[in-house]
Amino acid sequence: MDLTSRSADTREQAIVVLQQELVRLRESGAPAREAATLVKLGQLYADLSEYPRAVESYEQAAKLFHEAGDNRNAIDTLRALGRTHTFIRQRAQAVNAFERALALCRETGDRQYEANLLVEISTLLSRGGGRRQALTYVDAAIHILEQLGDAKSIELRNRLALWRVQFTGYELLVTLPDRLRKMFG
Repeated sequence: MDLTSRSADTREQAIVVLQQELVRLRESGAPAREAATLVKLGQLYADLSEYPRAVESYEQAAKLFHEAGDNRNAIDTLRALGRTHTFIRQRAQAVNAFERALALCRETGDRQYEANLLVEISTLLSRGGGRRQALTYVDAAIHILEQLGDAKSIELRNRLALWRVQFTGYELLVTLPDRLRKMFG
């Protein structure tokens, strides 16, 4: 069965097949394959707008991947979880999922992925009113990208630095009336 089909009926059929596979995998004690199946289920649930079930599937999968020592897939799953929370406007839960992925990135030493997650968190925060907090994440990403030093990293670093300058200029304009009141009271 093609799990990528766009038909809701086909997706629901795929969910039934994957749930049966999940039972079999749990009985046979194959946690890595169980986790991969849970990720597929999470994707299908999200596609069908069954977000609580998607979240539950991603949470279980991330836990299993981490317990199996597969931090790369745990990171990817936590990122999918964060994006799902972002989509359904659960900002605090999204930041939490991204932060958990970030911790695993740091544990594994994947600096490029760490920088990408920092940018993703800063984007989420800047859209949700956490502009000052977003700057902290952008600055950390810029620092990592400078350390990496390859052409792609430097290009992204330059774009982030430009965004930061534009953002800081905006922040200065927004706070100017308060600062002027304090000065001339």
